[in-house]
Amino acid sequence: MRPGCGLIRTRDLPSGSDPSYYPHHFAITFYITPDGKYHGKAPACQEVRVTTEEIPGALFYACGDPEELVHRHPDDAIEAYLDDIEDFPEMIELYGHAPLVPNVDSLARGALDQLLEVLDDEFGDPSETSRATPPRLEAARQFVATILKGYSVRMCHAVGSRKIKAADWVAEHRPDWRTSGSGS
Repeated sequence: MRPGCGLIRTRDLPSGSDPSYYPHHFAITFYITPDGKYHGKAPACQEVRVTTEEIPGALFYACGDPEELVHRHPDDAIEAYLDDIEDFPEMIELYGHAPLVPNVDSLARGALDQLLEVLDDEFGDPSETSRATPPRLEAARQFVATILKGYSVRMCHAVGSRKIKAADWVAEHRPDWRTSGSGS
């Protein structure tokens, strides 16, 4: 990677970088030293802007129907898709996906109801049922919110798609490939 302004994609991040650490927005600032190493914001570094062709709201990308979502950049998904097929299609359908957002209130209510049911069955008065009072619901919400802070949601939903001309993409990103036949 050379210092200076230019396009840096997720796959171009400095060696050893965790791409999931960097926010996936349309422009991210990185600082690269003249020797090509990432050192953060330092006076000896030059600013490089990252621009991507992302689908708004998407964190993962795929073409076709993948078993799992692993690509965090559209070009990575397109390249993997084209590399796995015999003949390139005229158009590629790129899908952007985002993790589902857990409903804290629903999860808290369900967890509290299950806990109260177990407590009532094991320790309570058989003629009474415990209620989910406002203080108990608030405690359950705090519990669920705390658990979700360290939880990585992997179930996703599609947030958008777009069609891309395969020949144009190959010409720009992988000119060493032919526009028909295997990409490898």
